[in-house]
Amino acid sequence: MSLAIARKVARQMGSDPGASVPVDLVELLQFHGLTLEFEEGWPRDLCARYYAGEALVVVNSRHGLARQRFSIAHELGHHALGHAQLEVDIDHRLFQIFGDETETFEVIGDLERDANAFAAELLMPRGWVSKAENQISITKDLAAHIARECQVSEAAAWVRMMELKVGGFATTRNRKR
Repeated sequence: MSLAIARKVARQMGSDPGASVPVDLVELLQFHGLTLEFEEGWPRDLCARYYAGEALVVVNSRHGLARQRFSIAHELGHHALGHAQLEVDIDHRLFQIFGDETETFEVIGDLERDANAFAAELLMPRGWVSKAENQISITKDLAAHIARECQVSEAAAWVRMMELKVGGFATTRNRKR
């Protein structure tokens, strides 16, 4: 599957590009027949898990709201993108979703990359980010605004801005490795 398809599915699921944020993830899960549970006993690095056969998303309750929201959207992405047909029940640890401690942001596997693209589009819709960019010209203020309004982390907002080439990322920049 391609990133473009993952983003298109997220746009269709979320609503129109001018939609308001934050997206109500609990309502979306319920609409798609999924149950949400929280787990207290997991280690800090375990984010979430999607149990396709049980139509269940479980999230680490020890994480902050922004981390939980991205984890929920990521797991919803697995469902919406048909990964359940592959009978995939995967523990999602931080390094599996976001790469290792070197912060290369290289995701393990196409399924995870697609689920991340879905989550980013669902939580921070391209149309909404574009409207925000038209109102806020200072890049760091735009990142803070996206994080606050979409209820995501500032790191997620910065990555999304880079993906969309908005703010100070209007041109392609090479990242040090």
